[in-house]
Amino acid sequence: MTAESTGYRSQRWESISTPEFKPISATLSFGQAASNIPVFTLKYISGRVTGFAVSRKDSEAGTRRSIDVALPANTVDQRIDWATVLASNLETGQQFEFNVYDPGTGISRVRAQVGALERVQVPDGSFEAYRVIYRIEKPGGTEQHQLLASRALPHIMVRDEFPNGTVDELVEVTEGADGE
Repeated sequence: MTAESTGYRSQRWESISTPEFKPISATLSFGQAASNIPVFTLKYISGRVTGFAVSRKDSEAGTRRSIDVALPANTVDQRIDWATVLASNLETGQQFEFNVYDPGTGISRVRAQVGALERVQVPDGSFEAYRVIYRIEKPGGTEQHQLLASRALPHIMVRDEFPNGTVDELVEVTEGADGE
């Protein structure tokens, strides 16, 4: 999956995983395509993550550090925590856990709770959706996310409510080139 956003701190990220969300690689950079500034490059293999991350806290040029970390089982790349939630068994009252890895915060435990079905209105229409509250227990504190996932399978993200107040909503569902 690749995502891009525009604005003040444009970013481009890519997270590659198996269909079971076992991570393979991840990258993050800032800036437009012609002038990307790398933030990190990660490779996941045999229960480890290796690569590099650049910290720009102390200098504009940044300090590059190597990464070589052993990972616990059931760890996904943090860029796709939301996809892991969507692919989970979603039933009212269901609870589940997994781990995420991010080079800035390390390994964090994720605890999710599936709420009751609710009717949600977004630009693409009205959906029956499960409100899934998931908490990422990071070393600096816990982040709480709320994701509204369609009742219908495969689950699609109807709305994503971030800890900083940002909200992403489903605007349009289109048919793919292969008819799906």
